[in-house]
Amino acid sequence: MKIDQVLKELEATQQQFWNISPEAGKFLYDLVKKCKSLQILEIGSSNGYSTLWLAKAVLENKQGCIITIEQDIQRAALAHQNFEKTGVQRFIDLKIGDAKQILMHLDQEFDFIFIDARKSEYLEYLKLIEKNIKKWGIVVADNILYPYPQKVRNYVEYMRTSGVFTSRLENVGSGMEVSIKK
Repeated sequence: MKIDQVLKELEATQQQFWNISPEAGKFLYDLVKKCKSLQILEIGSSNGYSTLWLAKAVLENKQGCIITIEQDIQRAALAHQNFEKTGVQRFIDLKIGDAKQILMHLDQEFDFIFIDARKSEYLEYLKLIEKNIKKWGIVVADNILYPYPQKVRNYVEYMRTSGVFTSRLENVGSGMEVSIKK
C-alpha cells in the first residue's frame, strides 16, 4: 500500500489521535526533503501519521532513518501496523516507552527533530537531546498556538533567547516553532 493512500486513510482519525493536520504533515515533508535530513528523531508518534510524512520524504531522498518514540502501547502498535502497510518499517526504529527515559540513552546525532508529545515537557525533551543535535540541525515543535500555548511557553522562550538556536513561529497547523541550531 502506498504512503499517500495510508495518509489519506489516517486523516479520518485526526481528532481521535490528535494527529497533525495534513497541511502540517506536508510542511514537515517539505522541510525534510529540502534539507535532505538523514538522522530524524520524532518524539510522539501516536498512530504514525506524522512519521509517515517524514518517511515519505526519506523515501524520496533515497536515504535516512527515523527514530520515533511513543509511550502508549496501543498507539505504538497502530503505528507499527501503518509502517508495515507502507513498507517503511525497514528504516523506522519505533521505541515504546517514556520519552525522557529513552532520550537519556540515545547517543547518535540528529539533523531533524520533531516534537509532538506532552506539551509541558517540550523543554525537558530538548534539554535531554540538545547535545545530540548537529550544527544546522532543525527542531520543529507542534502545538505552539493551539491548544495550550501556555504549556509550551518556556520551550519557545528558550528557543528564542538561548543563543543556541535561531527560531521562529510558522503559522501552519496548530502553530510550529521551527528552530535551527547555530
